Amino acid sequence: MVNRSVAMMDAQSLDRLGRDGMVLARLIIGYLWYDQLDWKMPPTFACPPDFAVSTGPDARTSGLCDWSGLVAVYSTVPAHAALFKNFINPNIWWIGWFVWILEALTAASLILGLLSRFGGFIGLVQAVNLYIGLAAAPMEWPWSYGQL
Repeated sequence: MVNRSVAMMDAQSLDRLGRDGMVLARLIIGYLWYDQLDWKMPPTFACPPDFAVSTGPDARTSGLCDWSGLVAVYSTVPAHAALFKNFINPNIWWIGWFVWILEALTAASLILGLLSRFGGFIGLVQAVNLYIGLAAAPMEWPWSYGQL
């Protein structure tokens, strides 16, 4: 009987430890998404006035336009690169709002714990997009996207 109660206490301790660890991970990852909102604030998303995108390592611009341009150049999936080149980059002035709002929702969801599975899924989709698009870019550390 004593062994059974000790086993139940151990199971409860592990359950609590798992929940606490999940909350801590959720808060840390949510803060990472929140921290990345600052450098691409609407309405310009830190882009040049004409919203020109980067076309390579020697022709870089700034802000979200820089990174979305690099995705079109360095994406490891040709269809992904074509999507950025032909649709996202020409429309970055309004798609930037969509990107920023999704990242803000991801951060808020994870930090506040509201709809955190949905926020985690949105974050996963964004991280996969970044990994596919920028892992092959020079001076990038691909694991940073894998950790998201």
